[in-house]
Amino acid sequence: MKNNTKLSVFLLAGLAFALVMAACTDERTPPPVSPDQRYTETIILLENTPAAGEDLRGDFWLRDSLSDCQLNLTFFFHPDDDLIWLERLGNEVDSLTEITDSLNILITNYLLEGDTLSAVREAELKAADSLLITERRVLSDSLDTFLDDRFKVSIWLDSDTLGLYPSGVFLDSTTLRNDATLYPDTSTLTYLGDSMVVWGQGIYLTPHDSISGWRGMTMRLDLTEFWVADAGFDVGDPYIHPIKPVRGDPLSNQYPVRDWIDRLTPGDHTLHIRFAEPGMETQVTVTLIVVYKSAG
Repeated sequence: MKNNTKLSVFLLAGLAFALVMAACTDERTPPPVSPDQRYTETIILLENTPAAGEDLRGDFWLRDSLSDCQLNLTFFFHPDDDLIWLERLGNEVDSLTEITDSLNILITNYLLEGDTLSAVREAELKAADSLLITERRVLSDSLDTFLDDRFKVSIWLDSDTLGLYPSGVFLDSTTLRNDATLYPDTSTLTYLGDSMVVWGQGIYLTPHDSISGWRGMTMRLDLTEFWVADAGFDVGDPYIHPIKPVRGDPLSNQYPVRDWIDRLTPGDHTLHIRFAEPGMETQVTVTLIVVYKSAG
């Protein structure tokens, strides 16, 4: 009888414990674990490496397939004499434009006062200054073409033999901005020739650091798709723009590169880069931000 009593007490205690545990159990369904197992890595390929037209290479290794990849190209350089000249021409154009605006006001006032002689004299001064403005703009335009090509950058992957020019277009270096009829006399344009140049990357336009004198610009390329000067991969001849685009406008007739992300398979790779021309004081820093498909 005592044993049965003990068994009953034990069973009741177990039942009570089970009821307590059941009452404490959260029957809500937990949220599913996110399937996103991607992993990001930053790979430094080059760091403050002297460039000056050298064929540089950054070797790297990928441990898995990629879902995304960003290439960061940072260019540092000291301005050359032609770039300093271009900036001085820009300042002169600004000053001359202010003078002609003032002359316009004087001419209007003289005409209102009936002083035709003074109005004619100011108009002659304005015409002379306007001619100087045109000459400086023509020269600035040719320098712009020349310098954009001088500071150009090209890249290529692994065993490729043809360099690509991101964010640029091909021009004939005789091309003038917008409309050649604006510039009837090109005999003094010392930088115009008959060779093909790369234009539009605008690396040389970077403002300078007042302390070090260095200038710098970063170009960011999404390697799932980036656009380059159309070298005529599908037709055999590069596309030469018939007129020089306006700086800042969208560039047309570029070529989309969409296969690099697939070519960046697990294993060893090499990114090749060339920046600027020999003899220039330049440096390059290059990093890859890769997103692997799994953290694996």
